Amino acid sequence: MSMKPQNLQRYFGFKLREHADKSIRLSFGKIVRKEIDSDVFKALLKAQLGITHVGIADRKYFYTNKSFWDEVVKEDWIRKIWTKEGWDCDNMAFYFSAEISRLFGLTSQPATYGDFDKGTFHDRHYWNTILCEDKGALKLYTWEPKNETMVRAGELVNGAMYSPIKIHLAF
Repeated sequence: MSMKPQNLQRYFGFKLREHADKSIRLSFGKIVRKEIDSDVFKALLKAQLGITHVGIADRKYFYTNKSFWDEVVKEDWIRKIWTKEGWDCDNMAFYFSAEISRLFGLTSQPATYGDFDKGTFHDRHYWNTILCEDKGALKLYTWEPKNETMVRAGELVNGAMYSPIKIHLAF
């Protein structure tokens, strides 16, 4: 049985992606995943960020240590193809969360929606909030996928304040 050229191309494309994903996973070494109960994660997000809405779908979530994230943020995950109302902040935040989950099985980097304030400029925006273990404590970080910056949650990101309104661990 012969395959149509486009089906053969698709088959090899997915095989190539499978091998590329394995190569990426191996390049980060052993990842120590830890588990957190969804109610505990939700309470931590609400307490540390002062928000009221956290969308939860699973009973448990997986996180890891800060040193893993320090390595992750060195890479260009988004490929800088921003287009207004096309491939923009919400797409980047959800993509980053899904890609890290797909590659590493981590589910502690949800897309976050909220206010973006820089000087007199105010807008609504999406970014990621990352839960990780840092020096023996659970801490939250803000990840801005558009310029690939990570800071402790609540700190300024390139001179801008990010104030979360809701977090999407699921819809």
